Amino acid sequence: MEFYQPYFINRLEAERFVSHCRQQRTPFDAAKRIMQQARRLVLIADDMNNVRKDRDALALLFYLTCAENAAKIHDGYSEDRNSAKYVQRFFAQFLGRGDQQLIGRAFTDENGNSLGLESSVRRFYKVRCSVAHEGKYWGFSFRDLAAYTKDVPEVHAQISKAEFRRIIVTGCVAAATDHIVD
Repeated sequence: MEFYQPYFINRLEAERFVSHCRQQRTPFDAAKRIMQQARRLVLIADDMNNVRKDRDALALLFYLTCAENAAKIHDGYSEDRNSAKYVQRFFAQFLGRGDQQLIGRAFTDENGNSLGLESSVRRFYKVRCSVAHEGKYWGFSFRDLAAYTKDVPEVHAQISKAEFRRIIVTGCVAAATDHIVD
């Protein structure tokens, strides 16, 4: 309950969301699974600074795993193993327009133009793959970390970790809410 409360207007709405998700039973328990997995994966992402301080790529790995997981659960876990497709779907389907614009402005090209939603998500996903498949958890920072590190990151997002976290959680809330059966 404490995890989700900041993402709702008041405590009563958060309690209603958590209660509705918990009441879902198989085969209609996608809302419950999305709610539980989002909390688990986001809390792991939050703890990554304790594992390797100032290595935002580790947190990003778990935030994007959370997004992928929510989209897969929402779609019923098909045999399709294309994780990039599910991450793209999460950002395109479960975010409000304002959050999509924030993600779309997370990266710019050499002329200072925003890359847009799809290209920015691809850039985040590329960092995630570097961590997951190559063990490379350095070279990336969210906006709030770049000013404090002595390393110049190869990839620097113009969005804070807190903003990105909020976007992931609110997207998961939207995905779960889509599956609540009364």
